[in-house]
Amino acid sequence: MGDRRRFEIIKLGPGSLQIELMSYDGANSDLRPLVIMHSLDFPVPPNVAFCEKMKAGGFNTLFLRRLGFGNSSMLPQMLLEDTEIDKGAASVTEAAILNRALELAGTKDAILLSLGSSAPVCARMCNLAHHFSFTIFANPAFNQEIRGDFKPGYLGAMLDQVVMSKSGARLASFGFKMQLKRNHRRYFAQLMSRSAGDLQYLDDNSTDIDEARRILLDADWQTLFYHLRSSMTDDHFLTVSAFEKTNAVIIQGEQTTQTIRTRLDHEADRLKLEIIRAPEGYRLAPYVSPNVLLNVIEGQQI
Repeated sequence: MGDRRRFEIIKLGPGSLQIELMSYDGANSDLRPLVIMHSLDFPVPPNVAFCEKMKAGGFNTLFLRRLGFGNSSMLPQMLLEDTEIDKGAASVTEAAILNRALELAGTKDAILLSLGSSAPVCARMCNLAHHFSFTIFANPAFNQEIRGDFKPGYLGAMLDQVVMSKSGARLASFGFKMQLKRNHRRYFAQLMSRSAGDLQYLDDNSTDIDEARRILLDADWQTLFYHLRSSMTDDHFLTVSAFEKTNAVIIQGEQTTQTIRTRLDHEADRLKLEIIRAPEGYRLAPYVSPNVLLNVIEGQQI
C-alpha cells in the first residue's frame, strides 16, 4: 500500500508565516476533503489504513499542522499571553490563519474533524469561513473540568500548573518533555491506558509514536501553554449561537469512564449538539473506529 502521506508548506503571503499541510493523495484530489485538526495528545496524522478507508469512502484525508507544531509558524508572541488566550484572541487568530491556508490549498466543501483540544479553534474556524459543510468534534474539550481525568496522575498536576500561570507552564513543560525523553512509548501508553482501542492503535503504529514525540519535544513551551489553557478553561464563545451556522455533531469513544461520558452529555445538551458513541477508542476514537466516522458522515446526507 505504501505511505502516501505527504506534507507540503503553504505560504501565507510574502512574509514568514506558513502552515504545514498533509494530503494523502494531493491537495488537489477530486475526492471530497476530510480536514483533520489534531489535539495536543497526539499531533500526527492518522495512519495509512485510515486514509485508505476514507479514500474508499470518497474522501481525501488532509491534516493541518497547528500553529507552533512541526513546520507551522508560531502564533505572534503578543497573543501567547494569558489575557489574549482567555479572551479568545489567540484562538480566533489561529482559526483565521488556518482557514486562509485551506483557501490557498483550494479546499472547498470539506468535512472538518476536530480532535480533543482543537475544539475551541475549530468552532471558530466554522464561524469564520464557508469551507466546511459538516463538522465533527471528537472527544471535544468543551468547557469541562478534565484535568483530573488524565493518567498518569502527575499529568493532572502538571496541567494545573500550566493553566494557572505562564511560570508554572514553563516548569511543567520541562517536566513533560523529560518524560518524553525518558520513555515516550510508556508515556503515550499511560495517556491512552483507558482505551484498549487506543493502545492497539499505538502498538500498530510505532513510527507515528516516534513522530509524535519529535513534534512535542520541538514545540515551544509557550505553544503548549496556549493549547492547554485555551482548551481547559471556560470559553465564553462556546454557546448555542456559536453553532447556528454550523452543521455539527460530537463523536465520543466509549472506552472511557462514566464520569467523562456524563460530563460531555451535559455540555452537548447545553450546546444542542448530538453525540454519537464509537464502541472502540477514546482519545483516538476516529482513527480507531473509521467505519463509525464514515457512517456519521453518510448519515448527514451532505
